[in-house]
Amino acid sequence: MGIGAGLARGPLMRIVDRHQQSVRDNAILDQVGTIVLTERVHAQNSQGSIHGNKRYIQNAGEHIAGSGLRVNALHGESFNYLYADGHVEFLMPGATLGRTNLTLGNISGQWTIRADD
Repeated sequence: MGIGAGLARGPLMRIVDRHQQSVRDNAILDQVGTIVLTERVHAQNSQGSIHGNKRYIQNAGEHIAGSGLRVNALHGESFNYLYADGHVEFLMPGATLGRTNLTLGNISGQWTIRADD
C-alpha cells in the first residue's frame, strides 16, 4: 500500500495533514499482510528530505531511486517493512509480491489492501 505525504506549496514546503492520503484501519482486511511503510534509497537520503515529486513508493521495484546503488549492496538485498498491524519484517522485495505476480514493478500482494491477491 503506497502512502504519500501532501506538501503545502510555498517557501516553507511543510507537510500538511489534510493533504495526506489515508485509509481507515477497518478497510484493511489483511492487516498482517499489508505494507504501510518501507525504505526508499536515494543518494541524497536524509530525514525529511524529498527528492522531486516522489515522496512514496508504490511497488517493490521502487526501493532504489536513481542513486546508482544496486539492491544487493544494501542490507543483503532486503528491506524493512512496517505492516498495518504494527509488526516489522526484514524481507527481500520479491517476498512482498502477490501469489500470481513475479514482477517487482506491479502493484500486488502486500502492496495493496486487498486480502485476496
